[in-house]
Amino acid sequence: MIVFLVPLKSAKISKSWKATSETFERTARSICNQDCDKFRLVVICHEKPDTSFESPFLDYIQVDFLPPENDCKDYAPLRKDKAKKLLIGAEYSKKSNPSHLMVVDADDFVSNKIASFVDKNVDQAGYIFDNGYVYESGSRFFYYLRRHFANHCGTSIIIKPNLFELLFDDGIYEHRGFTLDGFDLNLPKLPFVGSIYNRGHGENIFANRNLGRQFYRDGDFVGYLKHLSRFRPITLRMKKEFSF
Repeated sequence: MIVFLVPLKSAKISKSWKATSETFERTARSICNQDCDKFRLVVICHEKPDTSFESPFLDYIQVDFLPPENDCKDYAPLRKDKAKKLLIGAEYSKKSNPSHLMVVDADDFVSNKIASFVDKNVDQAGYIFDNGYVYESGSRFFYYLRRHFANHCGTSIIIKPNLFELLFDDGIYEHRGFTLDGFDLNLPKLPFVGSIYNRGHGENIFANRNLGRQFYRDGDFVGYLKHLSRFRPITLRMKKEFSF
């Protein structure tokens, strides 16, 4: 069984708590759309989101430590807030005896195949998401990254609970798995697209750059053509799989 951990930022640092709550609800619905029941969703937050969505698979943990200041020039307090919430969530998840944990950012979407896939591969140390879709708010297309997806998106790693703390360094959670290098642990690639990186909706903390400037260099014509080739129409199959 897999436990999805969702750290939710505080209303005190949200530009719009209504928008944050609505975005979270879409993420929660996506997670709970799994094609089997071998999962749980644990949300770690200061305030419960303003949503009517309920699920027997969903638990909330409300923390009592102070939220960070919303300082766009210094992301360290925000990252430490996230890390503290994740460690609390991981400890709480032990009562479910999960085989794996997966961190999901509170605005992303996940494949409904993840829980059943993990259930069939319980002995695997984990998986890294090397490819995936990027969604820019308002677009009619997904942007497909065929490699290094985990370098951009926080919803990009599945790992055994006993290895989870290896992703932390000096109070910071590192979703790209760089901290695993020192332990000689190389996770295999997830063999299908596992998540959609949702950005540009106004409540992102880090995803503020234009898609083009994020993924190719200005003046690189060949790079620009490759950039254009990565756009994919959003199909009904994709919408169903990711509850998008």
